[in-house]
Amino acid sequence: MSSVDFGDDQCIRARTIEITVRVEMNRRGAWEVTVPGERMRVVYATLADARRQARSIAGTRPSELIVRDAYQRLLEHERLGISCRHRL
Repeated sequence: MSSVDFGDDQCIRARTIEITVRVEMNRRGAWEVTVPGERMRVVYATLADARRQARSIAGTRPSELIVRDAYQRLLEHERLGISCRHRL
């Protein structure tokens, strides 16, 4: 996973999420990768492939990855592309 290192002032602004990528299991047992507000919907046979595509879509932008199973239970919620380190 790649991340962007921000200075102290930029860190606060960088916490704003630019994109949310969702990975959800559909009724047929496949994993769908979607971005709310966009028409893109890609289906994968494995969760690993779906996660890989979701991270690729997010890139290095401040984003979040949400993974849910077929019953809409939250399996994973991760912020991507944000790394704020305080310097002494």
